[in-house]
Amino acid sequence: NFVASYNWTLPFARFFGPHRYSEGWQITGISRFNTGFPFSFRSGGDIALTNIGLDYPNQIAPIKKLNPHAAGHNFFNTSAFASDLSCGYEDCGVTGTTKQYFFHGPGAINTDAGVEKATKINERMQLNLRVEMFNVFNHPNFTSPVGDANQGQFGQVTNTAPARVGQISGKFIF
Repeated sequence: NFVASYNWTLPFARFFGPHRYSEGWQITGISRFNTGFPFSFRSGGDIALTNIGLDYPNQIAPIKKLNPHAAGHNFFNTSAFASDLSCGYEDCGVTGTTKQYFFHGPGAINTDAGVEKATKINERMQLNLRVEMFNVFNHPNFTSPVGDANQGQFGQVTNTAPARVGQISGKFIF
């Protein structure tokens, strides 16, 4: 996880001279890059016969990450898990071979930015106007894939974080 925040006072007054229109401009932002949150695989039901829901699928091959755009929304190869999830003679009472939280979901890249103008009206009054954009580059950030092996969407990324959103605000200080 890497987070950087920044605040830059724009030097318009240096180029255009000190004036109400050229002073008080700022650009602010926060950028975040992370590798994804760990999630757990589940097999649903109660094959382990524990009655507490700690059933995991059996992993039969190495897991490979896939591109959700090119692989029909699949984030990993689901063929790495046994397809028979019923309680057979050898499987009853066993929790499964997949470990808890050993796999990470998709990472995220997000930048929030804003432009602010602070205008002094007199010694006691000031007007601040601000325009902000969240996810300013509109980068698609996928949520974690479905980890329940009994669901039809197992291994698929079914949702994204919110797209670009903007807001305008004003503040009168007196």
